[in-house]
Amino acid sequence: MIVVIFSPLLHWLIRHLRFLPVLFFGLCYVCRVFVPIHGFSATCFFFFSLGAFFSINGKNMVTSISRLRYPAYAIALVSMLILVWVNGRKGDGVTPQPQWVHLLYYAYVMSAVVAVVSIASWLLSAKKVRVIPWLARSSFFIFLSHIMVLGLVGRFTHHFIAPDSWALMMVEYLFRPLITTFLCLALYWLLERQAPRLLAVLTGGRMG
Repeated sequence: MIVVIFSPLLHWLIRHLRFLPVLFFGLCYVCRVFVPIHGFSATCFFFFSLGAFFSINGKNMVTSISRLRYPAYAIALVSMLILVWVNGRKGDGVTPQPQWVHLLYYAYVMSAVVAVVSIASWLLSAKKVRVIPWLARSSFFIFLSHIMVLGLVGRFTHHFIAPDSWALMMVEYLFRPLITTFLCLALYWLLERQAPRLLAVLTGGRMG
């Protein structure tokens, strides 16, 4: 909601300064430096302004980022394997991580976004998959709820996995997002069937 409030300003900045605002928010995102007020997030401003840049300048985001798909595949795969190994061994939330791990994480996020969008675009254009409307409707709910569910899943899995078993912790690091997504989908399905008006309000709609 904070980003939406500032959208007129972002629109003006991107229209007049083109990619510079996106680059600025990207550096804030990577350096983890931003306005120290609750609700302001460099992550949100960066990805929101990135999407706005393509829209304002009439560019097809999928076509543009797909040109980077091959280096993105390599970076995403290598960085994911390293992060899984590092977090499996020291991902207890207490052991300090070296700075390069944080930088590698951001490299993974951005390259993975390019890779996933490119793969999804190819699968759709080749008619290997099709859009499932129910999953498309649930995406915003998953975006809103996944942080809370992910925390609960993490506490539950940590209870059963020994902190000195790095192999099991790596498995947990990989499968925790899948479990979280499944639970969010189950919760969305339940709310859609039993409390559709509440679901509408939670996802930004109206009761009536």
